[in-house]
Amino acid sequence: MSQKIRNRATTVSILRPKLVWCLHCFRTSIKSFESAAGVPFEIECELDAKKSILCRQCSARNALCLSTAVGMLGNAADLSAIIEWYVGFWEVDEDGVEVWAGEVIPGINEAIRTLCLAFDNVEIAHRKAHGITGNKRDQSARKTEYELFCAARRRELAHVLPPARDASKDDWHFYRVQKLLRLLPGDDELSKPGATVQRIHAFGGAEKCIRRHFYQLSRYRQELLSNGCLSIASIMLQCIYPMLLSC
Repeated sequence: MSQKIRNRATTVSILRPKLVWCLHCFRTSIKSFESAAGVPFEIECELDAKKSILCRQCSARNALCLSTAVGMLGNAADLSAIIEWYVGFWEVDEDGVEVWAGEVIPGINEAIRTLCLAFDNVEIAHRKAHGITGNKRDQSARKTEYELFCAARRRELAHVLPPARDASKDDWHFYRVQKLLRLLPGDDELSKPGATVQRIHAFGGAEKCIRRHFYQLSRYRQELLSNGCLSIASIMLQCIYPMLLSC
């Protein structure tokens, strides 16, 4: 019985948040990630459930976790969904052969890395624009103002009907994600030149490497065309372009 308890404790201690991950872990993951390594990027944020409610990194450093600003939690959810989707590039076919050749993976990895950098830069710009950066004393001065800003943004959200009680977890997750706040076109933080350049570079790099490789995949070309997809790049456009517009 003690063994079961130890196993249960171990399972809890390696929980990874799907949405409200720590920005310190996010930045550490970006810094340590190597695009050419051939493995997918992941946000290595683990909750240290044994010792505290903090992530392991912050718990070890005796520091406080930093979550994405409330006004951009929807953007964080979109980024998490994109990262989860992009792991599909490591899938294999029925014969166990990788669908995507090795030379494509570094390009996709670099595109995701650039997109994550763009998100981080815009999140920092968002905090500066609303005065919620710096120490607690600096943040408290404009805390109420930011809360009013978020409340106003919530009133602008489109009304989404909740799913049925017996709906799947995915349906409920989608519903909750739609109620999160996102940046809107015209927000000051989106006008930063660096953010725009990185968003364009992220999409352009991904589209280029996918489009180049698509025409080498003669085995899959007819199947993709029959599904209404002119190219793999069009899938990338449909999945990532909304994120690029908002972050």
